[in-house]
Amino acid sequence: MAPRLCCSSQFLLAVSFLAAFAAVSNAGKVAVYWGQGADNGDGTLAETCATGLYDFVNIAFLNVYGSGLTPVLNLAAHCNPDAGTCKSLSSEISSCQQSGVKVLLSLGGERGQYSLSSADDARGVADYLWNTFLGGSSDSRPLGDAVLDGIDFDIEQGDGAHYDELATAIASRCNSAGGCLLTAAPQCPYPDAHLDLRSRPGCSATCGCSSTTTHWRTASTPTATRARCRPRGRSGRAACRRPRTSSWACRRRRPLHRAEATSTRTRCCRRCYRRWRARRRTTAESCCGIAGET
Repeated sequence: MAPRLCCSSQFLLAVSFLAAFAAVSNAGKVAVYWGQGADNGDGTLAETCATGLYDFVNIAFLNVYGSGLTPVLNLAAHCNPDAGTCKSLSSEISSCQQSGVKVLLSLGGERGQYSLSSADDARGVADYLWNTFLGGSSDSRPLGDAVLDGIDFDIEQGDGAHYDELATAIASRCNSAGGCLLTAAPQCPYPDAHLDLRSRPGCSATCGCSSTTTHWRTASTPTATRARCRPRGRSGRAACRRPRTSSWACRRRRPLHRAEATSTRTRCCRRCYRRWRARRRTTAESCCGIAGET
């Protein structure tokens, strides 16, 4: 028997074929995940749909299922399925659908406990999803009577085994009732720390890149505003002066080191400033182009 290491690829391939026609007709449209905003920071579901910014809203997440576990819907602080408070979302889901927004249930997520132990387990989860969230019937429907438009796969745990059977089982049930959407968000574990400018714990990218902003700020500073200090003449004299936009210049008789010549805050400029402040009471800006330099 062939090993099941390729099941993740089979799953993605199955979803790709099942969603091929939808992908063509929905190209260029925008999807968003709703349900995990801290302190309800993502607003209500109805408000999200009413923005007009999104074509698909994925309710996130059903993050416990499979392998004999009782499925659990986790919508953070929005509602509690065990207390029945999530049934109030039924009217909001209907409102979204009436405005042309497709509403799906997202499986998985970063946190949770989920896996599929066998093909039978996958078919059992498919039955649960169909009867609880899609076009089937069940005495227990956490989102009330609303019928969602499909299932989204955001699988971030496990080896991906049997998800191809799960996608096929859901599709077979949907096809008998007019169809539904199957979507997926494949992981892309690329070390993109250099793109992270938030520099806070919990980011998806590695933190500690705050120096990036410093380099960008330095590189974006116009060179015309920087002071120039460089050695001039055979006698070793040096000139510290502003750019050509100013006629001011002063000289001193000590050669500069190369490191000083490339710095915008050099000893040359500081000495020139002190000299001119004593003589003409000028400012640091008129001497070196750096306000507050002493």
